[in-house]
This record gives sequence, C-alpha cells and structure tokens, in this order.
Amino acid sequence: MKPHRKIALRRRRPNDSAGFTLVEAVFAILIFVIGILAVSNLFLVAASQTHRAACLTAATTQASEALDVLKAIPFDNLTPGGDLDGDEAGFNMHNHVPGVSMVVTRWTIEAVTPQFYYITVQAEPVSALGQNFGRVTFMTFRTKTT
Repeated sequence: MKPHRKIALRRRRPNDSAGFTLVEAVFAILIFVIGILAVSNLFLVAASQTHRAACLTAATTQASEALDVLKAIPFDNLTPGGDLDGDEAGFNMHNHVPGVSMVVTRWTIEAVTPQFYYITVQAEPVSALGQNFGRVTFMTFRTKTT
C-alpha cells in the first residue's frame, strides 16, 4: 500500500484574476438588452401586420359577398348608380366584423349599354384609430340574356 500523498493547496495571490470584472458584466448585460429590444420590436411588427392582414381578409370577404348578392339579382332589377367615394343610398353597407374592424363596402353599377352593366365593388376596413389598411376592389359585368 502506498502512503497517502499530501496535496499542497496553492494559495491565491491577491492580483490573480478570477471571474468577471464589473465592466465585462455591464457590457454583457448591454448586449443582452439590445438583443431583447430587437426581438420585442419584431413581435410588435408581426402583431401589426397580422391585424392588417385580418382587416384586409375581412374586407375581401365583404366585397365578395356583396358581389355575389349583386350577381344574384335579376338583370332587370339592377339600378345603375352608386359612388365608390361616398355613401349613396342603396349602394353601400357598413358591417362590423368582430375582432377586426368596421368594413365599409360600396359599389357602382354603370350601364355601358342597356343590355350591358359594369359592376365595381369596393370594400375598405376602417380602424377606430383612423388607420388606413388598404382597399379591396372587385369588378365584373352583367349582360341581359333573353
């Protein structure tokens, strides 16, 4: 059997560097905070774009539904008129889409000839804060068949 060897512990000298200095710690925290701010900005942009997409999807749905209704009306019951910039009676609807915004849908019916109508439907989401999310426009034509 071998005798136990004594392990000599080395004493630290006061000028040995161990661990991080205060400057290194502050610099690491600064880099971490800059990274967190960049990531949080990405979340804000993503949330904003998701809301914008939801508003435009709602406007697209409303415009498509209005166009389907106008296509279902018999040709002789269509009345030319309407205004895409203002609310003319009988040529607009305002629908509140839950969780999104108000969608204003307007349409025009233009009589190109007595047997040929050009229909334009436009829907625009309206934010409570007055933000402009864009506009959706669909166009089609109707002809009188005998």
